[in-house]
Amino acid sequence: NVKLHKGGNKAHNNTFFTFVKKEWLLSTRNINDFINNYSFMFATPYILYIMVSIFTAIDRNNLGNFMTTAFTGFIALSLASASNTSSALAITQEGSEFVLLKTAPSDTANMAWAKIFFNLVFSSVMIFISFAAVIIFCKRIDSPINYWLMMLAVMFINAGLILWSFQIDIMNPKLREYASHNDSNFVNNAAESIKIGLITTVLFTGIAMLFLIDASTLFWQWAKILGVAVVFFGIRFYIFRSYLKNIFPDIEF
Repeated sequence: NVKLHKGGNKAHNNTFFTFVKKEWLLSTRNINDFINNYSFMFATPYILYIMVSIFTAIDRNNLGNFMTTAFTGFIALSLASASNTSSALAITQEGSEFVLLKTAPSDTANMAWAKIFFNLVFSSVMIFISFAAVIIFCKRIDSPINYWLMMLAVMFINAGLILWSFQIDIMNPKLREYASHNDSNFVNNAAESIKIGLITTVLFTGIAMLFLIDASTLFWQWAKILGVAVVFFGIRFYIFRSYLKNIFPDIEF
């Protein structure tokens, strides 16, 4: 029994990495689509550096420093969430091929996790590069630790938004329409993803700003900010797994 269990886990992992490899090959073969899908992420390091350089070029008090840190998170998360449209169309863009995937002798849900993994890794790397550029090259930022911690919070919120965007497509896949037109412009899932991302970004920035101007210590300020980000991710992860388990298997072409 133990040997069979281990073999099952190995097959499960192999299937997942096969789907990850598929996503990578599709991205490298269609480089124009890849750039279009992640154009905002590619622009994030430059935009973030320019905007923070402008804000830090003027003299600031503590409130100004807090606003700059919160604004940095707002810019990074806005651009990252705008790139999550690829997750909001992940199933739809499979088109008629989704039927073949469902007939494969493996867990089709691995495809969903592979698409999420690819998007999550790439966006997290670009967020890290963006904040690292700000911390290294913007000489007048008040405290690098604040920006590193904001980076972590942005990563958790963005991870939750990636799951949410994919959930939108699980609830409303347009497989037949995409297969007929080979065009996702008529699908409103991407617009829904952007709207949710923007609302979440504004709410998180406001909450972060309230905690930063609080009179508590630096530790408790960031404990509360990171706590909100982690809880948000945890909730989205739980909801996504529920949808993946109960709704994803019933998706039909």
